[in-house]
Amino acid sequence: MVRSTVNPSQPPLDLEGGRSGSARFDVEVSGLDKSAFIATIAHAVGVPASFGDNWDALADGLQDLSWCQASSYELVLRGSAALSEAEWAISREIFSDTEQFWQAQGKSFRVKVES
Repeated sequence: MVRSTVNPSQPPLDLEGGRSGSARFDVEVSGLDKSAFIATIAHAVGVPASFGDNWDALADGLQDLSWCQASSYELVLRGSAALSEAEWAISREIFSDTEQFWQAQGKSFRVKVES
């Protein structure tokens, strides 16, 4: 299993002889507002520096992950972000769409929220 603890200069890579394993991204989101929430998740999954700071860019980044080849992905959000209910709804929609996207690719993408 590959783990990332928010280090964009070292995006998670599978080092098992070129075979794709699983990638897990642990992200601390306590107290983050929308902009910081998006940036912190993007940072954790290692999206390219050209990443935009908005919901669409987050969705695009989570549905690409070409820089992190894996058979499954898990995004673990720790803590409670300071998002409005509308912002939480948007993030849940993005995560749901991302799960469906990866399922259609024959891969798993899971989001787990831990407080």
